[in-house]
Amino acid sequence: DSVRLRLLDAYAACGMDAELREQLRAMLQAEQLPFRGPSAAELLTRYRATVSAESWPQIREELFAGMRNRYTLCDCLLAEGMPERVYQIAKDEERFNVGRYQDALLQIDAPFVLAWHKRRVLRGFEDAYDRKGYRRKTKELAYLLDLPGGKDAVREVADELRARYPRKAALLDELAKAGL
Repeated sequence: DSVRLRLLDAYAACGMDAELREQLRAMLQAEQLPFRGPSAAELLTRYRATVSAESWPQIREELFAGMRNRYTLCDCLLAEGMPERVYQIAKDEERFNVGRYQDALLQIDAPFVLAWHKRRVLRGFEDAYDRKGYRRKTKELAYLLDLPGGKDAVREVADELRARYPRKAALLDELAKAGL
């Protein structure tokens, strides 16, 4: 990875835009970016600098079409000011990590983000089996209080947990301790 990053710098320093563009395209369309390298948004910015402003929209769409990693794609979409496309990907893919892009997605559809968090927290409570696990999941549930509409959602989840698990004293105790 460090060799590829040094190669990018060398191409940029020598004004070899075509070679730089090909290397950047390859990195952005790969499954993973360099571990300690620039972010997808930084690479996209460098790529944009190698093409004309008039041709950028078409080139950008071709680049996005070839991206295999959906999170790299979403990082680039946000860098380009396209949160609606990230939202569409999140809605279309069942196992999408909405929490990673929640700040942008909250502005588009807060109930969608809240519903995703509720499902995640409820699944977590199903997997918890002791007081320590209940405490950890209760803290995650309390996190939802800060989201728009979170108070009602937390109340719904807490009520559902009480109804679903009336005999789990440790769970009920952790909910009470958290004021839920």
